[in-house]
Amino acid sequence: MKFLLDQIEHLLQPDTYAFLATLFKQCPKDILMRMDIMHFPKNHIIMHTGDPNKDVYILVKGGIEGVDESVPTIPYTFSDLRPIDILGDYELFSNVATRYVSLRTTTETTCLRINAQDYLSWMKTDINALFMRMGMLMLVLGQETQFHRQFLFLDNETRLLLFLLEQVEKKAKHFPYKVEASREQIASRIASSIRTLNRTLSKLEDMGMISRVHGKIIISKQQSVLIKAAIHQAENDLRLTLPKT
Repeated sequence: MKFLLDQIEHLLQPDTYAFLATLFKQCPKDILMRMDIMHFPKNHIIMHTGDPNKDVYILVKGGIEGVDESVPTIPYTFSDLRPIDILGDYELFSNVATRYVSLRTTTETTCLRINAQDYLSWMKTDINALFMRMGMLMLVLGQETQFHRQFLFLDNETRLLLFLLEQVEKKAKHFPYKVEASREQIASRIASSIRTLNRTLSKLEDMGMISRVHGKIIISKQQSVLIKAAIHQAENDLRLTLPKT
């Protein structure tokens, strides 16, 4: 186990390293030896909807988004996965033969890849690792269920502000920050039409909460403060419990 982690230690935060060390503590050595370290470029599709469940991935650096391609002409981007996330085991636990969704990298990304049968064998014999993974799944499912109920009642402006705040807090290394997502991607993410999104963007620009240069959304440090204040106000006014970014 230590040999595997030593190879990626330079990519990990101390708490991430400690988490993986605990997760792998009782993993059979032969399974650890068969794990691969995978490096993916930005916008790489790691798995497609309908692919067979051959591998499980542990995201250790970078970012991945889930894409529902059940409607091919309007793919729906619905999640933003960050380290440490485990990808591809939900279907295994559900006894489903193929992938529910596609996964695409949002930046240069590093994962550990584990053969699906090795992963199941490990989970069946390591109660501590299984307990940790079930805790992760229950936390995510609980948060998503709560937010999806509330999301139905959010107006387009609040949905967009929430998306922008998420982008800033997860991806902005300096200001002003340029949102790389296209209008189509943003509209998909916030469940809006392009026309409605354009109107909402114009409103936020008039309010001084965003700027636009050549069609791209630009957010200054002061504008990020305004966006955060607007989200906080929405939480108070609507009694919402929005997901923490």
